[in-house]
Amino acid sequence: MYSPNFYSFVDRAKSDENGFIEFHNAYVSSKMTNSDLYFVLNRYGLDEEQKDFHIKISPSKTIQPKDKQVGELLEQRLSFEKNIPKAITLNDNIKPNIKVNAIEYIPQEYNHNSFNSPSEHHLIESITLQAHYVLKDSHKKNIQGDEQSLLKESIQRHKHKTKWGYIVFDRDEDIEQTLKQLNKTQPLIYSKRFKELENIKGEIVNIPFKEEWENKQIRFFAYLWRANRDVGWNYEYTIEKLRMELNHLTESAYAIFAKEFIRIPQLREEYQKTIKQISNEILAIVDEEKDKSKKFELAKQYSKEAYLLRNQVLNDIRDKSSEFARALAKSEKPILPSFESLIARKMQQNNFMGKFENLSLEQKTKVYRDIIDSSKNTRKSVNNKMIYYKVFGRTFAIATIAYVSYDIYYSDDRLKTAREHTNIIGFGLLGSSVGMAMAVDTCDINPICYAGFALLGSLVGSSVGNLINNATDTILKKYGYE
Repeated sequence: MYSPNFYSFVDRAKSDENGFIEFHNAYVSSKMTNSDLYFVLNRYGLDEEQKDFHIKISPSKTIQPKDKQVGELLEQRLSFEKNIPKAITLNDNIKPNIKVNAIEYIPQEYNHNSFNSPSEHHLIESITLQAHYVLKDSHKKNIQGDEQSLLKESIQRHKHKTKWGYIVFDRDEDIEQTLKQLNKTQPLIYSKRFKELENIKGEIVNIPFKEEWENKQIRFFAYLWRANRDVGWNYEYTIEKLRMELNHLTESAYAIFAKEFIRIPQLREEYQKTIKQISNEILAIVDEEKDKSKKFELAKQYSKEAYLLRNQVLNDIRDKSSEFARALAKSEKPILPSFESLIARKMQQNNFMGKFENLSLEQKTKVYRDIIDSSKNTRKSVNNKMIYYKVFGRTFAIATIAYVSYDIYYSDDRLKTAREHTNIIGFGLLGSSVGMAMAVDTCDINPICYAGFALLGSLVGSSVGNLINNATDTILKKYGYE
């Protein structure tokens, strides 16, 4: 049952053996006016995202004010046209006038509503991707009306047909060069290396990981007709797995820095994406208002909210960081600018002279709007540092993994060596965390101080791990399990 008042399906039900259907959640507008409800058959593979199309072929019932007062409507008869399956088939056979032009990775662990993340997983089990679309060049020439409206309508009509596929590459294989060769004589989808993801269709999809992808590079493709080698998204399973299992794979001293310098850019990207989304949504609300007075009031209200939300997101992101990362962030920007200082800065940038109270309505609106717009901007100097942090983090991680792997591989007792490294890593990381926690009162916002306490704690933790290793060996020898 579809309710146009709520732009969504409000209830589902199955008919009994006599064809009777009972709905309990027939939600309509509370206003005492007529409201329509549409009854959509889902046995023909209907896609709920195609609401505009479904209501054209489905029977409806008008709920009158008197029905709303009673609160129920009984013994109604619905007539479903015989040509519904044919209409659906004809609609699906219409050639799309859009194409996929980009693929976006959607982090699964982040919740935009609460600014919090659940506990991290130790293994990546799936990945969520979203396709983005544009009108085909051949259709742009004959557009009558607004291009964006046509694009939106076309996406709504055709996005459920989006197919997904992938190609697996070796770790050292040049993806672009290989794709060029594969696409030289035939479309990619006809290549033996191209695999279509069966039963996975639509604009946003969740793709389960396959064991065969481990230690490989994968390029995912989304397409409505044929995959384009230039429209894809690359994923390297090993790096992502490394980031999620870092605490279990790295040696004590390097582990803490590998963990920190990989996590900091992740949180930075999370922060950038969130504040950009908030700013864009608020700007859309302000820009839609045409009345100058109302627009000023909206800009005034939302500029303050954008400022507060940005600071809230920043503080929430910092709360997810370690003491070392927080100190590093605060050393870059120890004091957040006040709202009043932002007003003064925007006046200066716009060459508005005098006091803010004396500005015209349009000028005040411009200042408030600029504050909203700038709330999505981040410092370029800090963003540039994230590149180096990623390099440092992966370098520390790879060096430690290489050492541990080498030690285990050439060991006479691999199980014992693996156990010893596990204890050293685990207690070393625990010690570094305790060390940083103890440094809060001493270090304030000095990241070097926190790094020193982390190393000291890591050293103590590693020593404890060694003691446990020795004690375990002694017990095993005593009972003859040498």
